[in-house]
Amino acid sequence: NGDSRAQYTMGVMYRRGAGVEQDDREALLWFLAAAESGHMLGQYAAGLAFDQGRGIERDFDNALHSLRQAALNGHAAAPVQLGNVYFDKANPAADNAKAHFGWTIAKRRNAPGAGENLYMLARTINEEDKQRATAYLYQCAKATLRICFPRKL
Repeated sequence: NGDSRAQYTMGVMYRRGAGVEQDDREALLWFLAAAESGHMLGQYAAGLAFDQGRGIERDFDNALHSLRQAALNGHAAAPVQLGNVYFDKANPAADNAKAHFGWTIAKRRNAPGAGENLYMLARTINEEDKQRATAYLYQCAKATLRICFPRKL
């Protein structure tokens, strides 16, 4: 009946094979149904599935879209995963400044792994990317998170 919590739960059941045959593609379909209704955990689960290629071929654009929506809805770990996707050199849109931005937002939410990722990135990020990351964060100090997210983050 369109209940996003039930849709998300069905996705979890198919992902784990709990009471149903394990099926990553079916899980993704349920996560997407929940995500379309604005369910934060559905958005995050769909983003992870797209990033990991679970139930579908790996899709960076859809991973970023779903993870961004989850982050905007308050999921603490979603910005960590956003940073991970932007740091992944297999992603044609890899961008250290956007990875830094995502991980900094996650660190502010006390998300596990964010601080370690920022420390690792600090050793390799160039000055131009540092300046862009600082600009993104400065914009956020003056605006809501929805407005300050870098375009296509």
